Amino acid sequence: MQRRGQVYPELYHDNKLHFFTYWTADGYNSTGCYNLMCKSFVMVDWNVLTPGSVVGPVSVYNGEQYYITISVKKDAKTGDWFLYREDLGEPKLIGYWPKSLFTTLADRADAVSWGGMVSYDTDDAGPPLGSGHHASELERKAAYFKNIEIFYSDGKSHDLIEGAQDRFADKEECYTISKLVDFKASMDDMMDIYFILVDLVDAMLEAKQCNAVIVGLSSYSDPVVGI
Repeated sequence: MQRRGQVYPELYHDNKLHFFTYWTADGYNSTGCYNLMCKSFVMVDWNVLTPGSVVGPVSVYNGEQYYITISVKKDAKTGDWFLYREDLGEPKLIGYWPKSLFTTLADRADAVSWGGMVSYDTDDAGPPLGSGHHASELERKAAYFKNIEIFYSDGKSHDLIEGAQDRFADKEECYTISKLVDFKASMDDMMDIYFILVDLVDAMLEAKQCNAVIVGLSSYSDPVVGI
């Protein structure tokens, strides 16, 4: 299951940021689709956030920052995977992926990942990812993930385990990722955890396709049932 923002002119016929969902049961071999393009994701509330819809306004480099909080949680009764939006005062159910779609995910997730990805042809310049600035610039400048939590089978949320994350970028000369950063001292004593990712703008890479900056979370001893 995937959910995040994307710019995909071939799919949406514009250059705007869209919220999207995707699913696959066999590693992208023969199953899966974007948004509502096949019978898979079941919408519950069209007024909360629709897969494929434009997201805005967007954050400005070193300026106004905008956030959207999304979670996926396994329903204890049905086994379906529920998609929530949680930045509207209280959790709002967008929809769900039925348990019947999956094999191993029918029971639990052993790992989760977050990050970004770009794809382009051999002779093209690598497109910007995130804000287009180095990860070392950190908050308000580089793109980041904030307040990441994992839900175990006990139903409770847990902060990320230090050292349990595996960072990966297949073109490190163009796309960079920071370590987990704790901004507690600089963010009004709030425990905000960031994971920063970014790229170098217009980097020319010698590859037919570049899937860059996939940030993975290694396996956990307890079953993961939400993030």
